[in-house]
Amino acid sequence: MKIHRAWDHPPTAHKECKDRQAAKWKTRSCRHCGGELKYHADWDNIPEYHKECAWKTASCGICGGAMKIHRAWDHPPTAHKECKARQAAKWKTRACRHCGRELKYHVDWSKIPEYHKECAWKTAPCGICGKPMKIHRGWDHPPTAHKECKARQAAKWKTRSCRHCGRELKYHVDWKRIPEYHKECAWTTTPCQSCSTGIKTHRAWDNPPRFCDGCKKKFAPKQSSCSHCGKSFQIPTGTQINCKSKGWDLPKRCPDCRELFKHKPFRTVRTTTILGETVFKTYNSLGQLISESKDEKNLFGDERRRHKSATGKTTGTTTREKGWLGDEYTQTKGPDGKVKSRSRRKKDLFGDEYTESVGGSSKTKHKTRTKKTIFGDKYRETK
Repeated sequence: MKIHRAWDHPPTAHKECKDRQAAKWKTRSCRHCGGELKYHADWDNIPEYHKECAWKTASCGICGGAMKIHRAWDHPPTAHKECKARQAAKWKTRACRHCGRELKYHVDWSKIPEYHKECAWKTAPCGICGKPMKIHRGWDHPPTAHKECKARQAAKWKTRSCRHCGRELKYHVDWKRIPEYHKECAWTTTPCQSCSTGIKTHRAWDNPPRFCDGCKKKFAPKQSSCSHCGKSFQIPTGTQINCKSKGWDLPKRCPDCRELFKHKPFRTVRTTTILGETVFKTYNSLGQLISESKDEKNLFGDERRRHKSATGKTTGTTTREKGWLGDEYTQTKGPDGKVKSRSRRKKDLFGDEYTESVGGSSKTKHKTRTKKTIFGDKYRETK
């Protein structure tokens, strides 16, 4: 292009070139202030802000100090670089207690983790329902059951009053036997009924022990033969002690025979066998046969009456005797030769005769009278 040497401001380019270049300048609105913003069409990065609008001030997320942020940044920093470096220095590592791998933690944390998040939790069965539940490995006192299971169990606990002290007593509805006493209230001391030694007994026992171990050993249950039927039976400790304290002989009859003799009055009837022998049969008030008696003579020709039980066992013999004053009475002895009872004839206020027998260590009295049935048959009734 032609330039005059005298021009103070010579052109630097053709006019048409300048026009083409000027056509490449465009305008847009600044994204911050909205004012006109010029840019060149050949620029790779078209500006969105004026230079004076592009930068803003924000607070550092760590120290709180001011820092410049460009509005066009897609990921603006949240803290100063040096602040981040200081923070990064506070992150340490340790080994996970479960897997052993590296575990990051911050020195400012009040509780330093011992496990990775994925390692911290384990599964254990509920101690009540058996279903799985999540347990944290870092818990000092891990639960043994689900919260809802514990709540259901807790609802099964009820209260009642202790029968001894009256205070509240807790019990579980699933228990087969509901307690009536506190543990400290349940036991008491009672005296042995024989020697008065203290015996530890539970207040809830229906049949507490009546005798101490010493008395139980001394008066241990023993076997005896029934004097009536011959059957073996046991004499309990209590019976032995009771008889000793009252001065009685030990029972000679078994429970079945004692039951047989309970039902009074007794009825004795005279019968005759097919051989013409006279047999006296005695029945209780239930009609059960107690004994059979027959008259006989001993080796010396003395008359006596032998008594046998329903099983055929000889239970005793009755003989006529005389007292020191010449009074007559009958005496019954057992097979062992001991006197079982003595009987004497007496009269009541109306002059009616009866026989009174006294026997046993308890000196029990029985009265026997002669009576008639509606058919006129005689029998003897003992009460």
